[in-house]
Amino acid sequence: MNMKKILKSAWIASGIGALTLVVLTLSLDTKLNGEFYLILSVLLFGFLPFTLLHKYFDANLQNYLFLLNGTLFAAALYYAAPFLGIKLFFFNPIFAMLFKKSRYFIFIFGTSLAAYLAVTLLQPELSFSLSLTIVHFSIFLAYILILQFVARVMTQYEKRNSLYTKTMRALVMAIEAKDVYTQGHSVRVSDYSVRLGKQLKQQGYKIDIETLRVASLLHDIGKLHLPTHVLQKEGPLTEDEYETIKLHPTYGSEIAQELGFQTEIVDAISFHHERIDGHGYPAQLPGEAIPLYAKIISVVDAFDAMTSTRSYRAAFSPVKAKNIILENKGTQFDPVLVEAFEQLFPSLYDEFKNKKVDKQKDISFG
Repeated sequence: MNMKKILKSAWIASGIGALTLVVLTLSLDTKLNGEFYLILSVLLFGFLPFTLLHKYFDANLQNYLFLLNGTLFAAALYYAAPFLGIKLFFFNPIFAMLFKKSRYFIFIFGTSLAAYLAVTLLQPELSFSLSLTIVHFSIFLAYILILQFVARVMTQYEKRNSLYTKTMRALVMAIEAKDVYTQGHSVRVSDYSVRLGKQLKQQGYKIDIETLRVASLLHDIGKLHLPTHVLQKEGPLTEDEYETIKLHPTYGSEIAQELGFQTEIVDAISFHHERIDGHGYPAQLPGEAIPLYAKIISVVDAFDAMTSTRSYRAAFSPVKAKNIILENKGTQFDPVLVEAFEQLFPSLYDEFKNKKVDKQKDISFG
């Protein structure tokens, strides 16, 4: 979200607070004492430091400084009006939702705790209570975790309904229009990758399922740069044609990079044809250097390719394809991933057996 809009919202909110304070004070015929002027000054000028200085910093630092300013704003109000209590600190995390990163919520919690403790110790009307502080900040932590969860859900929703998603859909359709023999391949590889990724995540692997979904969906995007007559050739490829085919991971990573996809996606596309023994392409990476997402895609890509009909051969049975993958464990494929795939295989086999795998299924991002 644009920082100018966020700052404008903060000024509007503090302005409404100042106006409310003045109206209530005058309507109740309350004496205008020093406490009133202190609170009014905080409301009117609380965001002035950030407003004056933010343009000198990059976007990431601006976010931190804005949240810090918000925490100091709440702390100043708490000092001026102790009766308002910890609830003052509950407004700032709402702005952290707009930045949609976990690190900002962690920053908010830490700075708010420090500010609360400082005011409690410095304000003469307040007395420190360890048990009360623990209760207050347990509630505050729960509140922040809820906001963080909502922000994560919002981010996922926006991704799936944005131009980003529409672009992926168009790219996949373009790939499959160019190579009729792989129609549905990208979607199935994405489906298998996500299922394998979820299984590995349960075993302790750090996997972002949405990132894996996108990377696997676009793994063959580089084929857009390959000659159609090579992709659709009837019969085996010549050595030169095979070398041409081997360029598609490099082309794909270049396209993904130009479109602004994150590094994990670019690398997965670039290296999904690498082998554990270092004899893959395009970079001949050894096993430990191959990104995890690329190794996941490698396994399921091979499985779907073998179980699909191509111009030069009929489809293999799921069992035969699985056995070939097992035979290449430790040479072409990562042994740990092959074992995980073997555990996943019964569910895949049931789908084949019951004819639940639809070769013409629509592109899905759910």
